[in-house]
Amino acid sequence: MSIPSLARLQADIGQTYQLRGPWQGELPVELTAADAGVAMNHRYCCYHAEFALPAGVSLPQVSCDVRAGDELWPMLLLTPGAPHPDDTRQRMHTVIHMLNPQATA
Repeated sequence: MSIPSLARLQADIGQTYQLRGPWQGELPVELTAADAGVAMNHRYCCYHAEFALPAGVSLPQVSCDVRAGDELWPMLLLTPGAPHPDDTRQRMHTVIHMLNPQATA
């Protein structure tokens, strides 16, 4: 189980993913954004993703698994954000901050 790269997330914008959390079953969400972030130093990489919940659904901050097809990304922390300006669906954000595989010590 590995965390998706920024390039993978950017290629998947508009795709439907599934959230598995403390509720029963899976919740479909749309990946609406994926952007680079600011890492703490050159040994790390940082990026974030935004998911739109189905209309009428809202969630508090939650740790859940994210499934994209056959891939499962474990326990990402998702934090609620404001609705996107063009609709009323709640957005959930996650920040990925990890060691950069290309960085040298």
